[in-house]
Amino acid sequence: MTSSQSLGRLALPVRRIHRDSTVFLGKSAQEAQSTQKSDQTIFSFENIASPWILPFLEEIGLASPEPLTPYLDAKLSLTEEDSLVFRIRGDIVFCPEMECVRCLERYRQEIRASCHGIFMCEKSFSQGKQQQHGVKGYTPPPSDDTEEYALSADDLEVYYYRNQTIYLDELILDTLQLSLPDFPLCKEDCPGILIEKDS
Repeated sequence: MTSSQSLGRLALPVRRIHRDSTVFLGKSAQEAQSTQKSDQTIFSFENIASPWILPFLEEIGLASPEPLTPYLDAKLSLTEEDSLVFRIRGDIVFCPEMECVRCLERYRQEIRASCHGIFMCEKSFSQGKQQQHGVKGYTPPPSDDTEEYALSADDLEVYYYRNQTIYLDELILDTLQLSLPDFPLCKEDCPGILIEKDS
């Protein structure tokens, strides 16, 4: 089992990934420690407040000193589909704090977000390999991390890794951000801001 430290990156060493592994986040990470079987390869991250994700967690009220376990839970399957190609999928359940667009009150709402990503080794990237795994198009990243480049629609589910380490931070952040409602409502029939009339 691999556990994260506070504010550490969510790293998966490729050499420790078997054909079928499991990644636990938040509440499930606690339970995984007591239910792990000897033939299982699991990665456990009770705290996901890495440098990449922390600013977003602060925006949605999930970065307080208290444990995140009441507000976030995930069990993700991690499969090695080919040499140096890994697929991760599952659901992340979390309770972000949002502001109602009508009454402007803060509230929490449970959201189930579908998490899906394909991780390919940057050095082994090829057009044929991406199509073999159902990816129609992929823009390979530039060699210089500071260089800007355009993304295609298929890039949103493809992530690259290097130095034999997969980092989940970007995938988790994308999943959480894209699952938030465009117009959050504390309840469907929220009347909005109530203005008291002068008697």
